[in-house]
This record gives sequence, structure tokens and C-alpha cells, in this order.
Amino acid sequence: MARQAALCFLTLTFILCCNFKAISASQSCWDVPFRISAGWILVKARIGGLDGLTFQIDTGSTCSLIDRKIVRKLGLTPEPGEYRLNAYGQIGNAKKVELSALQMGRISTRLRCFEADLSMWSVDGLIGLDVLRHMNQIVNIDTGEAPARKTLTLDFGPRCLRFGESVKLDHAVPLEADPTQIVVAAEIQGHSLRLALDTGSRISVLYAGAQRDWIHGLPIIGYWEGSRLLGRYQQKEVRIQNFILGTTRCDDMSALVSDAQNHPIDGLLSVVQLGPKILHLDFDCNLMSWK
Repeated sequence: MARQAALCFLTLTFILCCNFKAISASQSCWDVPFRISAGWILVKARIGGLDGLTFQIDTGSTCSLIDRKIVRKLGLTPEPGEYRLNAYGQIGNAKKVELSALQMGRISTRLRCFEADLSMWSVDGLIGLDVLRHMNQIVNIDTGEAPARKTLTLDFGPRCLRFGESVKLDHAVPLEADPTQIVVAAEIQGHSLRLALDTGSRISVLYAGAQRDWIHGLPIIGYWEGSRLLGRYQQKEVRIQNFILGTTRCDDMSALVSDAQNHPIDGLLSVVQLGPKILHLDFDCNLMSWK
């Protein structure tokens, strides 16, 4: 049995820029409502004549994905050729398909994404960094305009995703200039780690490669079992007693340990586990700030 993680909700403070309250007080045409279910951030979407689709917001995924059953319902033909997918060290093959218009709220995007079997997750697709970071071909349905800035805000109060606004919060850390991941520097038990920010993970994950044997020495508090994109997994859950992100410190949180080898980063940092009230990602300035 997988036990419930002992999640750490950081106590965060902030100072809002002078006009933020005015911005958040009214609904913007760039707002997309979301809900949280089992630690996943979910939005409603529409593709062609299919309405009420459920897509997961996943900053840990380089590309967006769509379930094969939706591809069949839309009558789409995948492009020739196969691509290799790597999910937590598990390798699989997938094909690409082009969506002429995926609508979320009052925004629409045209994108080429991978088709995969997502039935184990009970979602119709994943929105990855090709949309969230690069904002390729995102437009407002009413005006046809693109966002003024490449920014993404997750407001957990009204549970709203916002594109293109500019917000400055007290706590901030730089982002690496990596187009394939959102990478921040953190410190765990005195070790410097590069972690990918992940809205698709309910709990943080540490990669215990050859250079990080100390991770196996962390206290074990249980085991998790579940399903990922490419199969089942079981991982141990460990306790972290000294986690530092920028000026924020937590002395009691948990993480899963993965044996994924030769990974370019050191792990995943779960957004939901951190528990911010507002998280702002400015990709023009490569900066993450939060409340």
C-alpha cells in the first residue's frame, strides 16, 4: 500500500506590486479556470466539436500529449514516423498529431503534440511546455491577439491560470535558460541540486544517480505505488529535513526516490506540494516568484 506523503506547505510571504489587486479583481481574457484533483491541476478544453475535455497542466512535460481515443474521435491521422518518449527513465514510442485548435477559456492554440494512451490517468491530454512556456500560436479567441509577455501565473485562490500578465512577488529565484524544462536551483541537506518545476507531480522526486548516493541514506517513511505514462512503478518515500529554495526554508518535507540514470537534472520539484498561494513564471526574464 502506498502511504500518504507528509507534504510540506511552505510559509511564504510577499509584497504585491501596486496594481496587482486591480489586475486580479477582474477576469481577464487570458484567464483559464482550473481545479485540483488528487494533486493534479486540471482544466476544461475543447477541440473541434468535442467539448468538456479534461487536460492536465504539466510543466514537467516538454511537449503536450493527447489521448489516442480523442485522436480517433476527431478522425485525425497521426504523422508518419515514431518518436521516443522518456518518462522517468521509461522509454516508449509515440506518434505526432496536429490539432488545428485547442480551446481553453477564451484562448486558443494550434499545436503538434504526441498521441499516447492516457487511460490510466483518466485525462484526455496534457498541456506541456510547448504551450505553457513557449506559448506557440496562443491567441485570444475574441481579438486574435497573442499575449503581450511570455508569463504564466498560477493563482490558487480563485484557481485560475493566467497568461501574459506581469507580477512581482517578494520571493524569487532565477530560472535556467533551458527551453525544455523549468529548472531552479535548490539546496537539500547541504547539497546543491537542479530541480525541474513540475505541476504534474503530487510529490517531489529525487534522482539517485551515481553522483547522488547520499539520497539513498535519507530516512525512509514509506513506499508509493502507482501508474505513469509508460507503466507501473514503486518508489520509496524519504524525509528531507533541510530544504532551501531562494530565501525560503523548510525543515520537514518528503520526496520519492527514483533510480533514473543519466538524467540531466537532479529531480522534480512539485508545485502542489510546495503549496504557494500564487506562483508566477516570467519566461522573458527567466524568473520565478511566489506568495
